[in-house]
Amino acid sequence: MRKDHSAYLFFIQQVPWLQFGDPMQDLTFVTWTLAIEEQFYLVLPLLIFWLPRPWLVRVLWGGVLLAPAWRWLFHAWLSPLSHEFLLPGRLDELFGGVLLACYARSYCRSPIAWLLLACVPPLCDLIYGVTFVPFTFLSVAAFFCCVIVWAATRVDRPALLRPFIWPGRRCYALYLFLMVAYDICFGLGNPWAGLAALPIACAFAELSWRLIEAPLIGYAKKRFARAAPATAGAVCAA
Repeated sequence: MRKDHSAYLFFIQQVPWLQFGDPMQDLTFVTWTLAIEEQFYLVLPLLIFWLPRPWLVRVLWGGVLLAPAWRWLFHAWLSPLSHEFLLPGRLDELFGGVLLACYARSYCRSPIAWLLLACVPPLCDLIYGVTFVPFTFLSVAAFFCCVIVWAATRVDRPALLRPFIWPGRRCYALYLFLMVAYDICFGLGNPWAGLAALPIACAFAELSWRLIEAPLIGYAKKRFARAAPATAGAVCAA
């Protein structure tokens, strides 16, 4: 398979993968999620900036409803995993999160209509899986994730189970490092060496959190903190 590392600089590595095959044995294969997220982060601000609120909501719902159809087309005509790592096939998950934010900001005029629309992609995945081949149920997973997030926003103070806080804050680093560590350990020739992948990934995830992620989050909180609202006394004094 031909390697085109320049595509990684622009987060479009899926394009050469379509032509030369999926590098599942390559350590860089885990970056497909980074590519999808960066493409999403470039597209979403443009939609928010250019589209009026009603059209923004329509476009978001269009992406959610068409995501299963994109996956079916990719699965039928492109490489086997293309429905997993191409952006149109993951819009139900990404745009679904944006629609949750829209709902929290009272963009929704009819909660019942939104609920019915949200049920369409999971039903499409289930029908396709029963009728043809159960190759993926991403819309089902996206639906339940949205329900969990929505439920968490309905309580004043969500209960956080302490054992889940640590992996939750480091979940993405765990994903990235675990695949790499497992491939390296398993490649040593001893199947039991793969058991060392989890503690190694945890160690690197902790280093990433302490040296990179936590400092950047702390800087962002200080740099982009919202100004505290002025009190009534201060306004009167002014």
